[in-house]
Formats: sequence, C-alpha cells, structure tokens
Amino acid sequence: MSSYIERIEAYNFKSFRKKKVINFTKGLNVISGPNGSGKSNIGDMLLFVLGTKSIHAVRADRLLDLVSKGSGNECSVSVTFKNDDGRTLVIERKLVIEDEPKSYYFVNGVRSKLSEIDDALASMGINFGTYSFVLQGDINDFISYTGQERRKLLERISGVDQFDAELEKVRDDIEAVSRNMEINQSIIEEKKQNLERLRVEKERKERYDDLVKRKRDIEYTEITSQRNTAERQKRTIESQISELTADISRLENERVDLEKGLEIARSKREEFAKRIDELSSGEMNRVKTDLHAVEVEIAKIRGTIEEKNRNIEKLEEIIAKYEGDRDRLDRQIDDLDAQIQEKKEKRKLLEERYERIKKEYDDLFSMAQAKAIDAAETRKKSKEYQEKIEDLESEIERIRDRISSTNADIAALMQKRSGLEERKEDLDLKIRTSEWKAKESSEDIGKYSKKYYDLKAKYDQMNDRISDLKSEIAEKEAAARTASSRVPEYVKNVEMLKRSVDGVIGLVRDLISYGEKYVKAVESAGGSRLNAVVVRDDEVAKECIDLLKERKISPMTFLPLNKLRKNSIDRDLSRISKDPGYLGVLIDFIDFEEEYRSAVYYALRDTILVADIDAGRRLMGVFRLVTLDGDIFDPGGSITGGYRNYASDYASAARIQHELEGMKVQLSSLTEERSRIKRELDQAFNEMSEASRRSGEIMKEQEMIKREVERSKNELSQIIAEISKIDEEMKLKRSAVENDTRLIDDKTRDLHKYQEALNDLYDRVDPDFFKKMGDISADLNSARSELDNIDSDLNKAMNTRNILISERKHAEDQMVDTKLQENAITADIEESVKEKKEFEEKAKKYQYVLNDLEGKYGDLSAQMKEAERQMREIEGKINDTRASVELKNEMRNELKIKISVLEERISTLDQSLSSYTGANLVSGDLSSMKLEIENALSDLGEINHAAYDEYNKAEKDLEEYIRKHEQLMNEKKALEDTTAMLNQRKREVFMKTFSEISEKMNYVYGIINGGSASLMMVGDDPLTSSIEVSVTPKDKATVKIQALSGGEKSVAALSFITAVQILMPSSIYFLDEVDMYLDGYNAENMIKMISQNAGESQTIIISLKSLVFSYASNAIGVTSVNGESFVFIKHFDGSLEAVS
Repeated sequence: MSSYIERIEAYNFKSFRKKKVINFTKGLNVISGPNGSGKSNIGDMLLFVLGTKSIHAVRADRLLDLVSKGSGNECSVSVTFKNDDGRTLVIERKLVIEDEPKSYYFVNGVRSKLSEIDDALASMGINFGTYSFVLQGDINDFISYTGQERRKLLERISGVDQFDAELEKVRDDIEAVSRNMEINQSIIEEKKQNLERLRVEKERKERYDDLVKRKRDIEYTEITSQRNTAERQKRTIESQISELTADISRLENERVDLEKGLEIARSKREEFAKRIDELSSGEMNRVKTDLHAVEVEIAKIRGTIEEKNRNIEKLEEIIAKYEGDRDRLDRQIDDLDAQIQEKKEKRKLLEERYERIKKEYDDLFSMAQAKAIDAAETRKKSKEYQEKIEDLESEIERIRDRISSTNADIAALMQKRSGLEERKEDLDLKIRTSEWKAKESSEDIGKYSKKYYDLKAKYDQMNDRISDLKSEIAEKEAAARTASSRVPEYVKNVEMLKRSVDGVIGLVRDLISYGEKYVKAVESAGGSRLNAVVVRDDEVAKECIDLLKERKISPMTFLPLNKLRKNSIDRDLSRISKDPGYLGVLIDFIDFEEEYRSAVYYALRDTILVADIDAGRRLMGVFRLVTLDGDIFDPGGSITGGYRNYASDYASAARIQHELEGMKVQLSSLTEERSRIKRELDQAFNEMSEASRRSGEIMKEQEMIKREVERSKNELSQIIAEISKIDEEMKLKRSAVENDTRLIDDKTRDLHKYQEALNDLYDRVDPDFFKKMGDISADLNSARSELDNIDSDLNKAMNTRNILISERKHAEDQMVDTKLQENAITADIEESVKEKKEFEEKAKKYQYVLNDLEGKYGDLSAQMKEAERQMREIEGKINDTRASVELKNEMRNELKIKISVLEERISTLDQSLSSYTGANLVSGDLSSMKLEIENALSDLGEINHAAYDEYNKAEKDLEEYIRKHEQLMNEKKALEDTTAMLNQRKREVFMKTFSEISEKMNYVYGIINGGSASLMMVGDDPLTSSIEVSVTPKDKATVKIQALSGGEKSVAALSFITAVQILMPSSIYFLDEVDMYLDGYNAENMIKMISQNAGESQTIIISLKSLVFSYASNAIGVTSVNGESFVFIKHFDGSLEAVS
C-alpha cells in the first residue's frame, strides 16, 4: 500500500498570500518557475507541517518571517495525504504571532500533539528517510563535509545512534556501580580503620588487665617487704645502724666506681675525637683530594671553553669587519658602476657627435678635392697631408691600446699587492699571538708556585693558632673543673630539681646577661633574689617544694611564671632623668627573653641605675637606686655600701664556662678555616704539580712556537720584499703610461699641425669654403679630444672597479675562512662541554662518597657528644652520691626515734596485706617496676572495657562489606563486557551500511556519468575513521571529490544521496534544484534514473531544466507578481489549471 501527497493548502505562508491550493499526482511532479518566484517555499510548507525543529530548515531567521508581510499575524499550511485504498489524512499546522509565537497542530481537523503526527503518518504507511527532503545546499554540504562529518552522517543513516543510547545507559550503570564501589570502599576503609582502632583498644584492654594484676602483685610485694623491713628494724636497730654505716661505705665505693666510669667515658670521648681526626685527615682527605682534582679539571675545561668563546667573539668581530669591508666595497662598486654607465652613455653621445662631424668633414673634404682638382700641386700636398694625418691617427690609437694594456697590468699588480698585504697582516697577527702564548706559558709555573707557598704560610700560621688555642682550652677546662667543685649547694640542688621535675627553668641569674660594666650594680640590686628558681607554673613549684621536704633540703624561693605579675615603673621619672648622673632603669641594661620579664622584675624591681654615689645622694628619696659600684639607696633613706667580692664561685664557674664555650666556638671556626685553606692548598699543589708536569710539554710547545714565529717572520720578509718588487714594477708601468700619454699629446699636436696645413692648402683654393671646413675640422678634433678624455676616465674607472672587486673577493674569502675557524672552535667547545659533563659526573660520585664519609664523621661526632653527655651524667651521680652519704648520716641519728612507731607501722601493714588475697610476690626493682606500670597505665588512657565484643562484631561487618565489594566488581565487569559487545555490534551495522551505500553509489554514478564512485574509509576503527569519496569520471583519472569540477561534484553527491534513497526508500521525496550544476547530459541521466527508481513513491522535484518535464506526470509552474506567488498546474492531457 503506497501513499502520496494529494494537495497542499497554504494560507499567508511566506510568499503565498491568502489561500493557495497546490495539487499533486503520484509519480514525478515537477515544479518550475523564475528565480525568487517562491518554488522552494513549497518545500518549506512540507517541512513546516511535519514539525521541523529548526527555524533555519524552512529558511527563516524567526517564526514571524513565515507569515506573509502585510497579511496579518498568522499563517497555516495543511497537507492532504492519500493512499491506494482511498483513505486520506489531513495534517495542518497553524502559526499565530501574539506576545510569543504559538504553533497548533491538527490531524484530520482534531488538535493534536506533534508526536501524534508521526503516529498518524505511520498509520498511512508513510515514512520519511534521511534524504526524503533534499534541499538547496544539501549537495554542497555533502561536498564540503570533512571526513569526520561524512562518518557522522553515515552513523545517522545507518541508525547506529540507537546503540549510543544503550551504550550511554550501560555507561551510566558502570558509573553507578563505580560510585557504589567507591562508597563501599570508603565504608570498607572506615570499617578497617574502626577495626584497627578496636584492635588497639582490645590490646590496650589486655595490656590494662595484665598491668593491673602486676601492679597488685608489686603492691603486695612492697607491703610485705615493708613489713619485713619494719620487723627487722624492730629487732635489731643497732644492726640497721651498722647497715647504714655499710651503706655509707658502699656509696663511697660507688662514688669511686663512678669516678672510674667518668675516666672511662673521658677515654671514649678522646678515642672518638682521635677517630674523627683520623677520618678527617685520612680517607676524607683522599676523597677531597680526588674531588678537588676533578674540580680542577672542570675548572680547566671551563677556562678552555671561556677562552674559545673569547676567540669566537674575536673571530665574530673579524667577520663583522670583513662584512663591513664587503658592504663598503659593494657600495663603492655600485657607485663606480653608476659612474661607468653614465660615462658610457656620455661617450655614446660624443661618438655619435664625432661620427656626425666626421661625415660632414669627409663630405666637405670630397668637395674640397673636387674644387682643387685642377691644382696638381695642391692635390699632391693634400694627399701627403692626408696620409700623414691617417698615420698619426693610427699611431695614436696604437699608443692608446698600449696604455690600456699597461693599466690592466697595473690593476693586476695592485690586486696581487692587496693579497700580499692581507697575508702580511695575518702573519703579523700570528707572530704576536704566538709570542703571547709563549710568554703566557712561561708565567704559569711561577704563578702556581707563588700561590702554593702563600697558602702554605697561611696554613702553618693557622696550625700554630689552633695549637695555642687548644692549650688555652685545656687550661680553661682545668680551671672550670676546679671552679665547678666550689659551686654552692643550692646550684647543685637546682640541677637536681631540673632532672627530677619537668618544668624547672633555672635560676634568675642564669636567664639574664649584661655587660661587665654592670656586674656590681646587678649583683647588689638583685642580691639573693637572683638565686630564685624560675618554674613554669605553681604546680611545678609545689612538686619542687615537696621534693625538697622529702629529701630534707633547705628551702628555696620559686617564681611560677603563671602567677608573677608583670609590673613596670608607673611613676614620673622626669624629675631625676635630667640629672647628669641618671643612667636609666636597671632592667633596661639587661638582656633576657621577654617571657621571663616578670621573673627578672621580681629580682630587680624598679631599681634606677645611677653613675656614682654622689648622683645617688642627689636623687635618693623616691626610687630605689644603685650605683655602678654597687651602692644601694633605699627610698626610706638608708644607704648600703662598702667592699663586695662579686667574683663568687658560681659566677666564676659560669664566667669560665662562658669563656670556654667562646674559645670552643673560635676553635671550631679556626678548624673550618684551616680545612678551607687546606683544600685551597691542595688545589694549589695540584695546579703546581700539573704545571710542573706540563713544563716539558710547555718547553716543547714554546720551541714549536719559536720555530713557527721564525718561519712566519721569514715568510713575512719574503712578502715585504715581493710587495716592494711589485711597487717598483708598478712604478715603471705608471711611468710608461705617463710617457705614452705625453707621446699621445705630441702626436696629437702634430696631427693638428697637418690638419691646419691641409686647411691652409684648401683655403688658397676657396677661403670661405675651407674656413668652414677648418671650423668643422676643429670641432672634429674637439670631439676626438673629448672622446679620448672620457675613454681615459673609463679606463681609470674600470681599473678601479677591478681593484675593488679584487678587494671584495679577498674580504669574502677571509670572511669564509674566519667562519670555518669559528665552526671548528665551536665543535671544539662542544667536545669540551661533553668532557666537562663527564668530569662533573665523576665529581658527583666523589661528592656522594664524601657525603657518606661526612655522615660517618657526623656519627662519630654524635657518639663523642654522647660520651660527653655520659660524663656529665656520671658527674651528677657522683654529686648525688655525696648528698646520699650526708643524708644517711642524718638517718642513722634518727633511727632511734623511729623505733617507737615501728610496732604501729607493722600492725597497719598487716591490715593492708589482708586485702591482697591471691596476690603473688615478685622480685626485682619494685619502685622502677611500679613506676613503669603506673606510667604505662597512664599512657594507656581511658580503657574501653567492651573492646572484646566490639572488635568481634566489627570484624564480621568488615567481611560482609568485602563480599559486597566483590559482587560490585563482578557487576562492573559484566557491564564492561556489554559495552564491548554493543560497540562491536555498532561497528558491524555501520560497516554493512557503508558497504551497501558505497556499492549503490557506484551503481548510480555509473548510470548518470558512466564512470565509477565509491566511499573510502581512512582509519583503523570505523567509529573514529574519516570517510572520503573516490570518483573516477568517465574517461578520467580517479580523484577525491574535492578535486572535481562543480558539476562533477554535484553528480558524485547526488549519487550518494540517491544510493541512500535506494537503500532506505521513502514514500515521498522532495528534491529542490538538485540538477542546478549538472549539464544537459548528466541532468537527463539523473532524471531518467529518478523516474525509473521512483517505483511506488511520489517524487516532487524543483528544476529549471526543460528536459525534466518530458519525464513528469504533473508540472507545476510558479510565478511571482508584486512579491506574491501564484501557481499554474499543467496536466499532461493538455489542459492548464490556474490555482487561485
């Protein structure tokens, strides 16, 4: 069952004003008419009704343009479809322009949706393919398509875009699964972290239970031990006293052992110091020497590269000079060429004048001979004079030729001389360069030797200074040990507090620094407050006081930073600040960290510093004053002064320690400086050795340079002699030219005499006639003279030009040679750079080894520092041991007092032991063990007592999520397989459509043109390939569509479109001037094929070619009057129908 368009009714649509009805028949309907009459608007009607999505498809910029101008604000189009069984379908679209354009669709008069129109057409068996509508521009679009665009067109034609939707859905599913996997993975990670946390808590719980049990055993053991001890003390207090005595003896022995340990630690430190010295002066020194040797080679190569770069710069300057000479000579040659051309033109004019005068003179001469024909004697003399004149002219011409030849010889000699001069300059430069090299080579060894011995003197001086400083340090260390032994007890107590309690900062005096000038003032003003202990907070102060009480140590003053007030002077100082003895607030002359300001203020208060006691007397009464000499003036009126010994043992020890540290810093600096000088000394030694090693080569090189200089000087002498010879020869040649020039002048004068004599002879025959002839003869001689002069100028100019060309060629040759030298040096530089890189790689390796040795050096230094730390620790233990001895002496005196309380203590301990049922005794250092357990319990923090159950549950949850993750991975794999399958199916469908269209296109092109055409795929993957069109027109070579003529391109494009129509037939075709670019032959073949392939389809074609009508079943003519389109339909029964 086939359907076709029976008629179209248009109302106010574009150029079709009011109501227009166009009737169609089955088969081929041809629409024709003048350009601009509205033919294509019929196709726009069909597209409009069928609901095209793009306004540009109906050739309008906006919907308002679809309404006929001046015909209201609405338009409509209805299309009536009819099938073979008589059923009809009327589809109408109405456009109303109000505030916004609105479209209304109607199916058989019932308002419908756009989607319902497709259903209605399907019910009539009407389908529209890709090329059901072939509009103006579709052919050109296909021709201008890129390969990628043609491939996308084939994808639409083949319908593989349906796979895109499935692929997109699968991709969405993959993304969803991936997201679920990510979420699940995040949960797994979180579960793992939670499981790990619970595992740690479970282990902490296990650790906690074990520690609690051990602590209970230790406490039981401690109480048991305490009871046994009390029991023993009760029985034999005297034995306890003996034990204390034994303890004191033991502690003394421990002190001795500690002192021995101190000596051992000191020996270790000295051993480490020795190994450090061996390492620094042994293997490290060898590696440094090797590294330095490589660095020297790198420096040499770098110097060579820099020297060659400087040579290149010099060569570039020479090249620039030669280029400048060449350009200057080019300009001079161009100027000479212009002058020569000008002189040649002038000579041509003079030669023409001379010939003209000569002809006139010869004519007159012939007349003169005719007039004097009867005078035999005159004829005879005339002939004689004429022969003389001709001989003289010939001789003058020969002399001129000889002068030209001599001038050419002079030019050649000048060219040769110029070349010799250039060679002379080159040799002179070569001699000076060689002499400079010889001088430079001879100076190297002396320069390196001087540098080495200067550095050697510096190194020896540095060694002496270091040796002296080490001796001073040894003496100072001995003095420091002596001073340290006299340090007050409270200083030792502070050190003990620092080791025992976290948060002890130190004495106030240790936190401040000031100049020597202010020592007496600070010590007097601060007094004992300088010995106050600065701590972090009041909690630390409490711990320190408890510890002092526990160890029965005298009270100390503590300054908690969190409680001290930061006071400052708020009274007016203007009254005293103007006094010449006023120096300022004492605290401003002291350096300290700002966080300790409150502690420093506690020690010094608002004390004012004055110059001397007289100034204090003048200013006393309001502020507390202190003089530089340490005298105190109290605001209440008291004055404290006198002699003070400020050099306390502690201050002395601190000062010595400070000086010792400064000397060690100086020693370190000197040692580093000595190492640097040693490296430079090694470098200088290597350079001197290298210079000495090369001395033999240098001497040979100098000898070669001397021989080269001698050869160059000999050659220079020969060139100078040859130049002198050339100058002499040129002098002779120039003399010959001058002689020949004078000879020409003499001959010219003789010529003029004979000419005058001849003129006189003729004057006797006819004076007026021969006077005229004489004038012409004078003009002839004048012209001849001017020609001679300009010939002479031309010869000189040509000679000069030849010399300049020679000089330019020489400059060009020199420039080429210099560039070759530059290229050779550049190649040498590249080789040197390559060699430099190789040495740099060696340097990196040596540096790596050196770094490793320096790491060992650092390890040894750390071990030495550790030994020093052990020494300090042992010294502290020795001091602690002494304190313990004193303490035990006191305890021995107190034992008798403790006997009375021992019985009560034993009873209390028995009660405590009764609560430790099931506890076990343990052995070892109970205090350490208990402290360790308490620290461990404290470190454990809060314990999760449900950790066991929570861990088991979390472990099961994690296993469940891992199983779920594996399921998601399987789902993703299945979806990826589906993607691969769909892509493969998409390729198969695409390739099938590609092959079929290519085959049909070749078939159609053969019918239209007689040639062949096909599609070519460029690329491995059909879905990303480019599609090209290969065409072989009849009797022509195969080319791509882009290389065809306009008509041939249209035939090829139509072949493709027709192939698509054949493969995917449509019920109705609309073709808009597809034969526009075809000639008559191709157009007829095309329309013939269209009519043959139409079958049951209806074809509506717009054409301007008359031959199309012979194949039409219905002809529709369109014309335009005042912008309005009218339609005439010709029925092939001969009748004509006008459409209103």
